[in-house]
Amino acid sequence: QRCTADQDSNCGGWESCFESVPLTIDKITKDETYVITIQTGNGFNTLCTPTHSYTFIASVTITCSSATALPTPSPSNNPTNLPTKSPTTKSPTRAPTTKSPSMPPTPSPTITPSTPCGPGTNRWCYYINLTPIVGSATSKLVAIGSTTNGVQSYHEIHAQIIGNHCTNPTISVSFEEIDFSSPTLEYFD
Repeated sequence: QRCTADQDSNCGGWESCFESVPLTIDKITKDETYVITIQTGNGFNTLCTPTHSYTFIASVTITCSSATALPTPSPSNNPTNLPTKSPTTKSPTRAPTTKSPSMPPTPSPTITPSTPCGPGTNRWCYYINLTPIVGSATSKLVAIGSTTNGVQSYHEIHAQIIGNHCTNPTISVSFEEIDFSSPTLEYFD
């Protein structure tokens, strides 16, 4: 899916490209590595200095549904214990003593560490582990970015699935509107 916008220098202004779009598969098997590639146009330039020197920044969230589970071979014969009749503590715990937040929010996400990967230049790989939790939706955010002016770049996210299968995986993408006034050169897929 192509993501575009219509502003330059909207530093700190984030746009959503898409939310919770299903991947083209029903399940990513445990111990498998799933690769997502994002390709940018060649018209991005650094327009947010001194805030940062990026030409392109995006947040990519991969989510495994709460249906993630490894089924048991058969149900147990015995019921579970009944709940306790009285609370385990005598009174509620106290309210926190510190005020939050302790620091102001960061203007942009911290870019996930990447390594150059081939073939060619301007291709970056981001290696993450995603550990689906049985009965709970599990997500991993990957922040990708580029600092090279006027060059098409490729960002490969290598998601290693650990422990359980990732069922009904989806992807969400948002981006900082750094340099997006020309939809034919300033876009990403």
